[in-house]
Amino acid sequence: MTTRRRAIVFDLDDTLYPERRFVESAYRAVATWIAAHFGVSARATFLELVQLSESGDRGRVLDRWAEAHRPEESGLGQRLVQVYREPTPQIRPFPEVPALLLELRRCYRLGIVSDGLREVQERKIEALGIRAVVDAIALSDEWGRSAWKPDPKPFQIVLERLGSVSPSQAVYVADNPEKDFLGARRAGMDSIRVLRASGLHAHKPAASEAHGATAIVTDVGQIPTLLATWRWSGE
Repeated sequence: MTTRRRAIVFDLDDTLYPERRFVESAYRAVATWIAAHFGVSARATFLELVQLSESGDRGRVLDRWAEAHRPEESGLGQRLVQVYREPTPQIRPFPEVPALLLELRRCYRLGIVSDGLREVQERKIEALGIRAVVDAIALSDEWGRSAWKPDPKPFQIVLERLGSVSPSQAVYVADNPEKDFLGARRAGMDSIRVLRASGLHAHKPAASEAHGATAIVTDVGQIPTLLATWRWSGE
């Protein structure tokens, strides 16, 4: 079997670029909006949002800020969420990613499977400039929240879009043990966990064997060497 009948499928956030940079760029946009509407320091608000994010419950950071500072403003938290999602992300790939994708593209078909609101993930892909380098993309939100990982559907779709690549001939590269590798496993794919010390999910252990990856690397630049000795399923 030629290697171009095989596929390497990537997660997006904290796999191809540092997710903290997206979060920080979005918080800056929110802080600027708050400064314009309420006359408070954008820098102080930005630092507070970062601190709230690091203290836990990242999903409610903007609601918590609104509740603490403007409890009389009905719906402010949701408006801040909209501001968070709207800007063009100020992000770049990890330094090793562009050359890695070009190298892998010579031997494998390349895909992306990513969770998150579709329009936000689309903007990230455009900001990273990687659309032309990959062969297929499946954003799970195309089929609604129920299709987000660990649902196998986006994995199955990306393999179809890659030219009906067999799951046994595809590897998923990602970072989050809560959902990434279980979703790939349910679709019949092997997986590689990128375990960077700075990653948002680096501290999370796999909840079970099914949640674990087939192999682990500390940066994506190690993947070509790993694949050179990969034991493909069914062979």
